[in-house]
Amino acid sequence: MRRHVTTSAWNKFRDGDHREAPMWELYHENSKISRFDSRISEEAVVAQMSRLSETLYFPGYPHIPLPPWSPATLTMSVGEAVQMRRSSRESGDNPISIGQISSILAAAYGVTRGPDPATSRSQRSVPSAGALYPLEMFVSLDRSDTGLSGLFHYNSILHELTQIRSDSQRELLADCLTQPELCSAFPMFVFITAIFERSIFKYADRGYRFSLIEAGHVGQNISMACTSLDLGSLNIGGFFDREMDKYLNLDGITQSTIYVAGVGTK
Repeated sequence: MRRHVTTSAWNKFRDGDHREAPMWELYHENSKISRFDSRISEEAVVAQMSRLSETLYFPGYPHIPLPPWSPATLTMSVGEAVQMRRSSRESGDNPISIGQISSILAAAYGVTRGPDPATSRSQRSVPSAGALYPLEMFVSLDRSDTGLSGLFHYNSILHELTQIRSDSQRELLADCLTQPELCSAFPMFVFITAIFERSIFKYADRGYRFSLIEAGHVGQNISMACTSLDLGSLNIGGFFDREMDKYLNLDGITQSTIYVAGVGTK
């Protein structure tokens, strides 16, 4: 006979005592995988993936191709990058170069292999549950060696930036941060957002968990790339979600901000 290990907290929840259960506990319990869960067929998964765009496109907006990226631009070994990684809370006055921007974004979420024949999805630089890649990245630039400034979307498939706004609106961005002084510390911010439908159609509530895990992979890649490029970076979770989504023009429901990183010179 198989024994089921349960905790007193789960026993109370099962018996209908929800009065003291915090939201995280309820979510975590409801997003657990069960042996009795129904599963969507692979045919249905592929069909739905074909209906969902692989990335966002912004027709009619200026497109800025990024320099081709090679892993050779990151000369530091993985071991050295792990050892040397630090969280920086201030930045030098030097601008971020277009080559550095290209390397950071490609390392964070860029395409590493061509489309999988089964799903027609390109493979990225991070693991993704079901290779569904629910994340999108936006970039705010205040100082770069090309004079680029404003708010941009990173199209990882084409490896290019789309300029959504020519003004970075740093005063609005500062109001979105729980520590607004960080806004003036970095010439570049990377916003990791999730389009949840890309994951939850297959994995239901668990898909939300997977989106957050994937954002962590991307955030670590940003840190490692910045370390190798001798840049400073700070991964930021302290932001006002609704204000940040409004800054990025997201609806906050189907797509929302889940992670932010500041990047600057040392």
